[in-house]
Amino acid sequence: MATTFKRLFGGSVPTANSTVNLYTVPTNYKTIIKSFIISNGSASGINVIVRVANTEILFNYILKAKDTIVIPVMDQCLIAGNAITIYVSGASNTNVISCYISGIEALTTDPEYSGVARMGLGIIPSSSSTIVSSWSKERIVKGIILCNTNSSDTEVTMEVGGVRILQGFSIKGYDTILIPTTDLLIPASEVITAAGYGINYYITGKELG
Repeated sequence: MATTFKRLFGGSVPTANSTVNLYTVPTNYKTIIKSFIISNGSASGINVIVRVANTEILFNYILKAKDTIVIPVMDQCLIAGNAITIYVSGASNTNVISCYISGIEALTTDPEYSGVARMGLGIIPSSSSTIVSSWSKERIVKGIILCNTNSSDTEVTMEVGGVRILQGFSIKGYDTILIPTTDLLIPASEVITAAGYGINYYITGKELG
């Protein structure tokens, strides 16, 4: 089948204190992450780092004993060869740390998902800079993940087409937030700019027309 809704990973994290690959996008496919759950069954808190396409979307996050979190992935898109990895420290028995990831695998030629694309990823600089460039077509933004890799609270400013959607918004140290933009339209000639040192971003959207 060209498109499959599937479990991308389900099970325990087998190794502590080293990076573990949970999923890799197959050749000629793109993957849209729909759900990402991490559960800590141990009696103590653990430190978690999750990377998507080598970009941290969860960094030094302390997952409390017996706690479960849902990572706010919001339909983020990965391209062929991209991986989802996890690093867990502070757990004496990694078999009690479990993950469940669901998503859609679609052939890059599938017309239903051909317009779905990763619009940008990386680290927001300290001064305002373009993080999503102009394009030949109009686009809609489906979701923006921001991950603070600093230990201290950090402010973020973000503009879409010159209009501020974040104005000195403070993200707590080592926290991750989702901006649920839900079909925010960007005209072809416009860009997204941002400022906020040490903040990772991951943005997915869809081309129109």
